[in-house]
Amino acid sequence: KWNNVSTFSPFTIGTTDQTANLLPFSLSLFKATAKNETVLLNWSTSSNDLAANYTIERSKDGIYFESLLSVPAVLNRAEASYSKTDATPFNGWNYYRLRTIDQRGKTYVSFIEKVWMGAKTKIVLSPVPAKDVLNVYLPDTNGNTQLKLLSNTGQLLKQFSTAQVQLT
Repeated sequence: KWNNVSTFSPFTIGTTDQTANLLPFSLSLFKATAKNETVLLNWSTSSNDLAANYTIERSKDGIYFESLLSVPAVLNRAEASYSKTDATPFNGWNYYRLRTIDQRGKTYVSFIEKVWMGAKTKIVLSPVPAKDVLNVYLPDTNGNTQLKLLSNTGQLLKQFSTAQVQLT
């Protein structure tokens, strides 16, 4: 009988027997970090005896992934570290995962890392809550930005563009 076990339980199936491990390696680290206009991808492995290569996959939505780059695995080392750069990340959220194909042809997929690549300056509204006047501070916009003011029910109250408003 399995009491108090659900899909959200902190429970997994595994083994400490290296010959029966479910993964062909131990992933010590997998991290995606925004750096200027690029994304730095770092990962480290240990017990890397069966992995043949690593493929970094990228997605705009965290569901549909595409292959970004592939790196041959460093074999027969206790620990190996890897570092690659995504020089052309998407604007907005970028989702990354590590896919490994072992020497037997089996495929394994890591957890997902996400990185925001977008406007560094955020829109600031004040005062909050507003009654009669709402100040909107925008980052420098190159071009025409459309603004819509909606009620809490989604009804359009006012719409205008930055070309119609004097920004100070």
